[in-house]
Amino acid sequence: DHYFQTFLPKVYAEDSLEIKRDMLDTFFLEKFKPFPDERVQHAVGKLIESPTKARVQEIAVELGISRRTLLRNFQKHLFYTPEEYMSVIKFRRALLYYQKQKDAPNLTQIALDSGYYDQPEFSKQLKNRSGLSPKELFGQLEIMDDVLFWNLS
Repeated sequence: DHYFQTFLPKVYAEDSLEIKRDMLDTFFLEKFKPFPDERVQHAVGKLIESPTKARVQEIAVELGISRRTLLRNFQKHLFYTPEEYMSVIKFRRALLYYQKQKDAPNLTQIALDSGYYDQPEFSKQLKNRSGLSPKELFGQLEIMDDVLFWNLS
């Protein structure tokens, strides 16, 4: 929206990361509009809780709706299919597991802990999501005050 286009230059002009963070948090909280579809909220919770790939059909049965209805509602409210959403969850899990590593990251362990089948699938999915290999991606990540930043320079 137009407000976002005028707001972004102000964020980029700010030098302090803390102030940038606060500006963005305020902006997104003002724009946040929760949706009342409890079935989608329940399905999202199931996907987040699942250490491996959750089955859409099983979630739909648990909710008492058809798989097609669940897929349609997911797309309507989240603009993702459940499978795409799960891919985002696994990507975020990988970043969180990396953040918790004290030493050099063990990619196989991060892959398995994040819900990937194996390291090759992990590498392929990270490349698809970020455009970078795991080594390149993790080389650009920086932890400051227990917060993970992706250095885009």
